Amino acid sequence: MEQLRKSVEELEIQIKENEEITSSQWNQYAQENGYYSSITMQTHINVNNWEELKEKICPTGREKNVNREIEKLRKQLHKAIQTVGLNSNETIEISRKINALANKYYKNNRNRKKGKYYQKESLIDGMYNKSYEHLKYITSLEEFPSIDEWNRYAKENNCLNSQSMQYISRYELA
Repeated sequence: MEQLRKSVEELEIQIKENEEITSSQWNQYAQENGYYSSITMQTHINVNNWEELKEKICPTGREKNVNREIEKLRKQLHKAIQTVGLNSNETIEISRKINALANKYYKNNRNRKKGKYYQKESLIDGMYNKSYEHLKYITSLEEFPSIDEWNRYAKENNCLNSQSMQYISRYELA
């Protein structure tokens, strides 16, 4: 997981330098510098596409505004608790505003469904299926490959590596 943390930190830096960075640009940079590819990071972070990954790692727009608004309300809540008490109408109203904002955000954010999943026909689902078909094909020709052999084959044929396939296979398709 250390490699994932380093990759996330570096991608955040790259996004701040260039908000329009593409997955292809990141993948080339990642390969040259020893970071996870975009698809591997999407898998580990549980997002469906590159844009969602960028937003999750380096929030902008709507998510950033929600975070700011919740932080503003949180400060108001703490101040109200200190000045008028925990059970005051003012404190309860601020608490309800925070709850409503958080609930609205999570309700509207399709990535926050209970459990772990991937959308059918998503990029990750497609990459997993492609990789699985390649794995079935090469095992029909010879013995099951070692992890190193599969990872080498996967890299040459634009498939998921063994770690990504193992990780994805634990998830359900929604």
